[in-house]
Amino acid sequence: MESQTSSDTAMMAIILRSTHQSMDDDPKLQVDPVSTVFARQFTAAVRDGVLSALSEQAARVGRTAVVMRSCYAEDVLEEVRAPFVILGAGFETFAYRQPPFATELDIYEVDHPATQRAKRALLEAAGITIPSNLHWCPTDFETTNLRDALATTGFDFSSPAVISWLGVTQYLSRSAIQATLQFCGSLAKGTTIVLSFVLPEEELTGADGELLTVFSAAAAAKDEPFLSQFRPPELVGWLMELGFYSVEHLSPQRAADRYFRDRIDGLTPPLIEQLIRVTV
Repeated sequence: MESQTSSDTAMMAIILRSTHQSMDDDPKLQVDPVSTVFARQFTAAVRDGVLSALSEQAARVGRTAVVMRSCYAEDVLEEVRAPFVILGAGFETFAYRQPPFATELDIYEVDHPATQRAKRALLEAAGITIPSNLHWCPTDFETTNLRDALATTGFDFSSPAVISWLGVTQYLSRSAIQATLQFCGSLAKGTTIVLSFVLPEEELTGADGELLTVFSAAAAAKDEPFLSQFRPPELVGWLMELGFYSVEHLSPQRAADRYFRDRIDGLTPPLIEQLIRVTV
C-alpha cells in the first residue's frame, strides 16, 4: 500500500460486509448497518469493481468470510471481556455498533495512518460519532514496533487483552507475522488472540479457488500482494512452537455447527480463510 493512500483491500472487505446485509437471508450472521453506511460513500467504480469480477458463488464466499471472522472475534471478546485491540482495523465497524457489554472496555484500532485518515473522513461525512472508549493507533506492521505504537495510546500492558487480527496475515511477510506474534506473546498472561489466515492455492477449488485468484490478483495490482498463506496444521504447529499454550482452530466443520446450522440461503463456512484462537 502506498504511504499516502488508504487500503483498497480494506475497502473490498467493508463492501463485502455490506452486501451481507442486503443479499443474505435473516437471521444475519451479524447485523451491521454501519458497513452499509461506509460502503455507500465509496464511488460506484470502487463498489462495482469488487464484485464485478466474481461469480455469484465466489461473492457469497467472500462476504461470508469477512462477516464470519468478525462474528468469531466478537464472540471471543464477549466471553473474555478485556480491552480490545484490532490489528489492521481497516474499515472495521465494531466500535460504532458496540453492544452494551463493550462500552466498559477500551477499544484500540491499529492500522496504517493513511487508512485511518480515510476512515475518519468517512465517519465525519456520515455523521457517525467516535465513541469515547475508542483509541486510534496509527502504525505500519512492516516497519513499526507495536509496543511503541500502543504505548502512545496509554494501553495497559500489565492486564490481559483480546487481540483481533483479521484479514491481515496474507499481506505480511512471515518475518513480520512472527514479530507480531512474538509481541502478542509478550503481553500479559491470559491475553487472547484471534487471527485469520488464507490457505494456499493448491488447497482450494471451486468458488474458494476463484475468490483467491481474483482477490490476490486485484490486491497485487493495488500494490498489496499476498505474501503469506498457510495450511492449518502448519500454522497451528508454528504457533505452538512460539509458545502459545492454547491453540484452537475454528475448522469449517466447527464453524458450520456454530454459525450456519439450519440456514437455507446457501451460506456455508469459507475454506479460503480460516480462524485460529490462541492464548498467552
